[in-house]
Amino acid sequence: MITDEFVVEKPSFVEMKLMEDNIILYDYLLEQRFVLSSIAYEMFLEFDGIKSIRDISIIIAQRYEEAPENIVQDLIDLVISLARVNIILVKGTFKYKMIKAYYKIIFYK
Repeated sequence: MITDEFVVEKPSFVEMKLMEDNIILYDYLLEQRFVLSSIAYEMFLEFDGIKSIRDISIIIAQRYEEAPENIVQDLIDLVISLARVNIILVKGTFKYKMIKAYYKIIFYK
């Protein structure tokens, strides 16, 4: 289960493209795409592998003058959706370790 203590990172194999009011995230290794709204995109940009979900909710809450607790569940839902299709990596999870090992093998051979 993902909580607000987890740290999320954007992998280098995901490209971003702006199309009208939406942003398309494209994983060119798995050939998958995911559409984000502008607010979800702002959240996505904060996934730096350093800040926790809680930290990001505070940043987004300050931008929109909201309470972080009003943002955190939306952020967790976004993380779950993006992690399910491997668009982002959640540090510390088994999937994170396996994907990192896999890409290390691919890129360092």
